[in-house]
Amino acid sequence: MNSSPAAWRTSLGVTTAAAQALQGAADIVSCLLRPAAASLTRPVTTMRRYATVEVSLDDVARVCDRFEVTINDVALAAITDSFRTMLIRRGEQPQRSSLRTLVPVSVRSNDAADKTDNRVSVMLPFLPSRRPTPFSSCEPCTPD
Repeated sequence: MNSSPAAWRTSLGVTTAAAQALQGAADIVSCLLRPAAASLTRPVTTMRRYATVEVSLDDVARVCDRFEVTINDVALAAITDSFRTMLIRRGEQPQRSSLRTLVPVSVRSNDAADKTDNRVSVMLPFLPSRRPTPFSSCEPCTPD
């Protein structure tokens, strides 16, 4: 019985997984080292402020239905548009690398959708802040 092919496949699989892990780590470090918009990288002072907003889940659901997107898509679009507006008000022209954010991503398979465990990874994408989002010019959603 020759186990060489199985051993070869196993070692190849381990090598591939290690290479993917290293590439992922390099991508994360690269994202962390790229500068964001100048006004977002200043030292934190007592002048730092924040604001919140409440949105009804029914309104979000209507946006999801109208544009065939997920709740997370709507949340990221709102965050992107808010930061874009803030940069423009500060006199900065949003660029491709102006805004990145840590986004949790479910890695749960479809057959485990009913599980309540934490199968989550992260992404560090640059949000598309150069252009207005499709939601920026939307009229308020009204029930059909």
